[in-house]
Amino acid sequence: MRNRWLEQPFFIDHDNAGTRSVTWMELFFDLVFVGAFLQFENGFARDLLTRFVWGHAAAFVPILLIWTGYTFYANRFSSDDFLHRALILLCMASVGAMSLSQQAVTQGHFEAYCRAAAVAHLCIAGLYSRSALQKGLSKNPARYWGSIFGLASALWLSASFLPAGYNFATMLAAGLLVLFSPLARRSSQDISTASYDWTHLSFRYGLLTIIALGGGMIGILAQLNLSSGHLSVYFGGAVAFTIIASVWWMYFDDVAGATIRSQRSRWVIWVYGHIPLLVGIAGLVAGLHILEEINFQEPAVERQRWQLAGSLSMIYLAIAAIDSVTERRQAELSDSLRINVRLFSGLGLLIIAPSGSLISGGAFVLLITSVGIAQIVFDLLLTPRDSSSEEAAGISIAELTRDKQLGQPSPNLPTVDVSQAIRKGAPSSLRHDLYSYFLGGSWTRLLFAFGSVFVVANLFFGALYLLEPNGISDGKYTDFADAFFFSVQTMSTIGYGTMSPSSDYANALVAVEAAVSTVGIAAVTGLVFAKISRVKSGVLFSEVMTLTPFHGQPTLMLRLGNARGHEIVDAQVQVMLLKDQISPEGQHLRRLFSLKLQRSHNPLFALGWTVMHIIDEQSPLYGELEQGILSEPSIFTVTMTGHDGTYGATTYARHTYSGAHIRKGHRFVDIITQLPDGRMMIDYDRFHDTEEIA
Repeated sequence: MRNRWLEQPFFIDHDNAGTRSVTWMELFFDLVFVGAFLQFENGFARDLLTRFVWGHAAAFVPILLIWTGYTFYANRFSSDDFLHRALILLCMASVGAMSLSQQAVTQGHFEAYCRAAAVAHLCIAGLYSRSALQKGLSKNPARYWGSIFGLASALWLSASFLPAGYNFATMLAAGLLVLFSPLARRSSQDISTASYDWTHLSFRYGLLTIIALGGGMIGILAQLNLSSGHLSVYFGGAVAFTIIASVWWMYFDDVAGATIRSQRSRWVIWVYGHIPLLVGIAGLVAGLHILEEINFQEPAVERQRWQLAGSLSMIYLAIAAIDSVTERRQAELSDSLRINVRLFSGLGLLIIAPSGSLISGGAFVLLITSVGIAQIVFDLLLTPRDSSSEEAAGISIAELTRDKQLGQPSPNLPTVDVSQAIRKGAPSSLRHDLYSYFLGGSWTRLLFAFGSVFVVANLFFGALYLLEPNGISDGKYTDFADAFFFSVQTMSTIGYGTMSPSSDYANALVAVEAAVSTVGIAAVTGLVFAKISRVKSGVLFSEVMTLTPFHGQPTLMLRLGNARGHEIVDAQVQVMLLKDQISPEGQHLRRLFSLKLQRSHNPLFALGWTVMHIIDEQSPLYGELEQGILSEPSIFTVTMTGHDGTYGATTYARHTYSGAHIRKGHRFVDIITQLPDGRMMIDYDRFHDTEEIA
């Protein structure tokens, strides 16, 4: 029987207990952080740029550390008695007081904020200290973190009584103490003996991110509710919604679905990466609140540009840091590409912010919005399909084979095509690189990627040219379009002679862009040439195979045709039988059998070719006719290779059949005729037709 007044907290062994579920107490604890985010965002919207960075951000980070401290405690320990709830409620009240004191901190009044922080840290220390009384694996980490938060509480309390200058240094020491404690050897040893439940932690950080993004949604609805119905207000609301949705998409399709790498201290980067991420989201939401102040016809003011572009840049850079220690198991391309895209997007926004003074406010807003949309498009290209649904609906091949051997009924499945197999969980280093990704993809994919990179690169260099006044001669410094088109001329080595660099900075930037364009054009040219020059097979396979007597023996036949008419010299064909079998020990095997052909070599494959396999005593299919070869779960893979005289290169073709494609008692109709002038004609209209043998 549990004692609701006082009970000993128990340690959760995740190695044996499984995934930790989120409690109602944790969800209630998160509610106070809704107010903390709102206070933080309102302060961002009121204050100047310097206070945005140094004032409210410095006051908000300790609040996030308190949330982190309790979240990690709840991940390892469980308790729900009166004392536990009283400590949590007192901590919530203290966090609320810290939130209300944020504005006073930016004005130099630290007393109320420091005392509230001292109480909040003391509550976390009390939770750990209670858990340190038990024995076992949890004793050492509980003592360690109880002492860390207890010492931090003492520092916060002493900071409230110290004079100006000393109090800020003490506050900084208290924050750094909690911030860097996970890097200590003692903390690493505790994790090696008792690990955290990262599924629970990922869900908790996802909830906090939803809370941060929720402020933006509330602000959008409030602005639309108070608006006069002007079109610009609805345009700003649509832009704000798109930006928030792009951040949500990136986080929950990228960060929340990734797995932390197992190397030492990687989890610290994952946790600490959420601090600038959440600060950036709060700053972005505050910037979206003042979106209605931007004049879409005139350039946006400096504070507006930096608040929007700077916040988005912080978000992208934080996600890049988190991505550097995570791994996605469903992506087609390597994780390094994902990191680089986030990194360069964040750096590009830092250049757009100052260069935005030379374009209209509407163009600036659309530009930063397009960066967010580009992240969504990139994620869709990186992971075009979700393999979890296929995995849930999939049927084990081994179970199907066992049921077949036992004579049990099995579902009718479509023909297996190994080329369309979904590869789930491939290591990052063995996935597609950009060359194979574009070479094996469609022309639309390549042209879309090339066009997007070309436009983005010229926007990037155009913004860099505008960082120095009068860097381009005969160009309008106040015109972003001139800088963009000058970059286009430089990158494509056109140079009409109208605009030219007129400073050392511009000349240096031209040299860098010329080097980048040389490498880029060479890569694209090689890729386009490789796609154009790829040998395309013109070999046609019959849609079915026939099982018919030939010279008194049952023979499996299929037909090949040279539809393009190129001379294919020294053609070789091979037919492999792929069968699923269960060994007497119960092990599932997929075995390959080579079918012996009447003629597997053709010195000149110009018209048609009937491939035949006689089912005799040496055939892997011998003895299975009576059992019904048509229902056998077998796959026939036919490959043809030869030298194409037109391309001057080796060509190949492949086709797959199953037992359902075999027509028993049929033969292929004749399709080759001779014209009166002596030429041969092959009728591909009847290439797949068969006729029944009487």
